[in-house]
Amino acid sequence: MLNLAGRRVLVAGGGRVAARRVADLLDAKAEIVVVAPVIDPKIQSTGVQIRLRGYQTDDLEGVYLAIVATDDPQVNDRIASEAAERRILVNRADDAERGDVSIPAHRRVGPIALTVSTGAASGTAGAALADLMVEAIGENWPVLLEVIGPMRAEARQRVTDAAARQRLYKRWVDAEAMSILRSGGRAALIDHCRELLAKAVDE
Repeated sequence: MLNLAGRRVLVAGGGRVAARRVADLLDAKAEIVVVAPVIDPKIQSTGVQIRLRGYQTDDLEGVYLAIVATDDPQVNDRIASEAAERRILVNRADDAERGDVSIPAHRRVGPIALTVSTGAASGTAGAALADLMVEAIGENWPVLLEVIGPMRAEARQRVTDAAARQRLYKRWVDAEAMSILRSGGRAALIDHCRELLAKAVDE
């Protein structure tokens, strides 16, 4: 997966497909420029840079990746060709196999990052699968990870035996820990994890 953080990405097109790409790019912390005569409200609400017009060659200036998502095949071909001439990577929403890169569906749930790729078979299916994964994770896993994350550094310092440390990590995320979180909330989970840490130190 490309590291797009801070890199300029051109999204040519303003429809539903472009809106999905913009959502994924926002998660990747890219610098996004959208060019299209008509823009989906979902894109407008993101606050990304918008050029409310058709594509122009100058739109490729300083671009690292061009996402081609217009509803005009001739425009798509032109953008892809001009990007290739400038050695700019291309993702084609209309024909993934003709592009340089595919962009997997991306979702974030608290500290959990999910990425789903269907091997260019269907971006829509990838997005649907990513949504199902978010639903399956639920609200408790992010809380659990937020609780144990800061404790890992303490465990590395205080639990010197590597095997004991690995046993502790497993106990922090097992069924008992999740049950305690569901029944007693974050505070109960913190107490449980700290008790396990104290026992691991004494092993």
